Amino acid sequence: MIALKNQTIVITGASSGIGAALAKLLAARGVNMVLNARSSRRLLDVKAACKALGAEVEAVAGDASDPRVAKKLVELATKIHYFVGFIHAAGVLHPGPAVWELDDASFAEVMDASVTAAHQLIRHAVPPLLKEGGGLAVFSGRARRKDPAGSRRLTAPQSRRKA
Repeated sequence: MIALKNQTIVITGASSGIGAALAKLLAARGVNMVLNARSSRRLLDVKAACKALGAEVEAVAGDASDPRVAKKLVELATKIHYFVGFIHAAGVLHPGPAVWELDDASFAEVMDASVTAAHQLIRHAVPPLLKEGGGLAVFSGRARRKDPAGSRRLTAPQSRRKA
């Protein structure tokens, strides 16, 4: 396992869920980071919590699928301290219809958050990581669909039953 104490990573989706939980856990273990999310209010709350745990933290509000945002995340991480990688925990899922029923705008938003942002992170992070001999790239995602009976995983067999 890569040693992360006193190293710097980028975390997307850091304003809530898995991204926020990982940021706080890693901050408590001495990892420095650049946090990212599309909205700034909750992102700044997570940044403050991580700083209170002793980590050096920067936050960039913006869409990581934008190449300028992804580039800025990596540039900041390389300036804080030894940049060792990223965790891409950002994602969007529109509850409701099955994926084949999503309108184009909703589908594009899902793809931008999950796939395009991942590509931009790879595009900007991998070259400096390779110069240092490698690094960490983690992609996290979880899709859930809410229905009147509560929240449950949407799997292919469930989709077939509903079709």
